[in-house]
Amino acid sequence: MGGRLKTDRVCRDCNHRAGTEIDAPFMEDLLIFSDRQTHIPGRTKLAPTLDAKLDDGTPVDIRMGRRRWNARVRPAIERDGNLIRIRANDLTEYNKLVDRARKQLAAEGKTIPDGLTEIPDSAPIGEIRVTSRIEGVVWLRMAAKVTLAAFSTTVDESWVTTSEAAKYRGWLWDEKPRNEDGTNALAFPVEANRFESAAARPGEHLLYFYPRAGGDHVVLSVVYFGTLIVRARVAMHGHRRPDAAWRMKHGSPATRTTFDQLLMEAAVNQADEPAAEGDDD
Repeated sequence: MGGRLKTDRVCRDCNHRAGTEIDAPFMEDLLIFSDRQTHIPGRTKLAPTLDAKLDDGTPVDIRMGRRRWNARVRPAIERDGNLIRIRANDLTEYNKLVDRARKQLAAEGKTIPDGLTEIPDSAPIGEIRVTSRIEGVVWLRMAAKVTLAAFSTTVDESWVTTSEAAKYRGWLWDEKPRNEDGTNALAFPVEANRFESAAARPGEHLLYFYPRAGGDHVVLSVVYFGTLIVRARVAMHGHRRPDAAWRMKHGSPATRTTFDQLLMEAAVNQADEPAAEGDDD
């Protein structure tokens, strides 16, 4: 993602697990990948793979890239009794799968009759159907991870013993994260408000606490690449509400500021914007 906001309140094993179970799936999200394509140098990106199908149900892997997307039929050996079907993208791949099929059959005391492995005619892939979706659990886990990290640098450490902290830790690892009322816990990106549109910068990650949420709560907003926004409303359990904020650009250390400073910057940006056609002032 390119951000460098760090905390030392996590053990090595949990950090490694988070990289595998939270960071990797999040970076493969289609929305995140699209912004990474635009804002992060190509050598630092890992292009995700989309699952797709042909009209007949044949699975296809689509490797996404900045300039072109490559579609490849998923290689496989399919068996139905004595019938073997081999699916491959090229001759080299086909021959490897034939050899593998021969070894599998040999272990069963069977062979492939001569003439049945002649090179088949190639055929165009044809129309590919792609289905994409936003995984609410993936976005939830990342939101929980960022929230806990931000709290660890701004709030007294006794907050981690509260039920609210336990809830967010559960959202990190539980197989089926739940809300307090037992419903499924999910998170999805939301539309920027007027303040965020003025404060966020293209390609930059922005984190800020909104300390005026009312009651015993604070709202943490996470703006990815200046466009994708997730918010978390967090109970403070009597602790002081933080007003910290951070700006992060790829390859640069995080710059810490405050919500009030962001407000001033946003006001200046809005004042500097040219009036839209038809505006009275």
